[in-house]
Amino acid sequence: MKTICIFILFFVFLSIELSAQVLKKTEIQKIEKQKEKSSLEADLLKDSWINSLSIESDYTKNKTINTKTITKKAYLNFNQDIFRSGGIYYTIKKAKIQKKLSFENYTNLLSNQKTEALKLVLSIRKIDLQIKKQDYLIKNKTIEIDKKQEEYLNGTVNIEDLDTAVIEKNDVENQIEDLKIAKFNLIKELKNYSSLSYEKINPIELKIVSLDDFLENNKELIINKLNSSISKYEKNITSSKYLPKISIFSQIGYEEGNEFARHDDFYNYGLKISIPLDYNMNKNMEISKLNYRLSKINESLEKEKKINQYESVFQSLRHINKKIENGKLTIKKYESIYSLTKDFVEGLIKTKEDLKIIENRLYSSRLDIDILNIDKQLLIYEINKY
Repeated sequence: MKTICIFILFFVFLSIELSAQVLKKTEIQKIEKQKEKSSLEADLLKDSWINSLSIESDYTKNKTINTKTITKKAYLNFNQDIFRSGGIYYTIKKAKIQKKLSFENYTNLLSNQKTEALKLVLSIRKIDLQIKKQDYLIKNKTIEIDKKQEEYLNGTVNIEDLDTAVIEKNDVENQIEDLKIAKFNLIKELKNYSSLSYEKINPIELKIVSLDDFLENNKELIINKLNSSISKYEKNITSSKYLPKISIFSQIGYEEGNEFARHDDFYNYGLKISIPLDYNMNKNMEISKLNYRLSKINESLEKEKKINQYESVFQSLRHINKKIENGKLTIKKYESIYSLTKDFVEGLIKTKEDLKIIENRLYSSRLDIDILNIDKQLLIYEINKY
């Protein structure tokens, strides 16, 4: 158990360190300030049941027909609840949970920001690969157009065949321009998260985790669970407000008056028991109970959503893996065709252009595998944030 805790702590600090390397300093500072504010609010709540001391001073003048009395008084007042039927205990427990919640929100926000940045980097690299793939297709289309043009001049093909080849090449070139625009927009979006260029950011290759690990370590579910605990303590705190409470009070001071030249130190103290009677007691208690039930329902619904998300990602990964297997088989076929065509070229049966077409198709198919692997990582980042 101790080893697991150490590993989790190491994982958290590693994640924070990686965030510092990827995210903007100002973005990290903003998140850290939010965490600091939440932590201070939790500390404030923990001690909120402790009342403050008050220093007071009175100056009183009473006048009748025959006399005039002046009294001056300075004193220290203290009134403190020492028992609230569990209210103090639940307030402290709630504060501790809120402190945990502030840390989980902090790490979750860092993780989300970093994950979005790394997903953008992966998406940009995917576009780079898609552009390379389109370049190979253009090379093949150029060879095809040259062949069609020669065949057209020899009268072996119609103008429609040549026209179709030219249009198809133009379509591929336009697709490259669309990809370049998409890449430009993604780079601009990345600048919202990081001051580094995408070439200098290296996303970690993640592996799919089990469903149990996913649910156990999912930050959103952890945060929902903590919020449910807070609602539970708030329900208990609300109930305690309408139960007996015990307070101590004391007053220490000095009194001076002109009547009989009185100058006295004084003090008093005591114990007080009170039970509030509130017309809206039942309504307030019912509202707190409903809030707690709603938090548990939300916790359950969020868990179902995460299970569905995991199953959807897992199924999509299976399809991508199948595509990768098919792609590898295609590559083997092209490698075989390339080797055969190479022999034909040496035997003057096929041209160098035929060999180049197969070579470009082989490179293009290998890029397909790289693109699919990036698609896998994009999916895994959805469920395996770090």
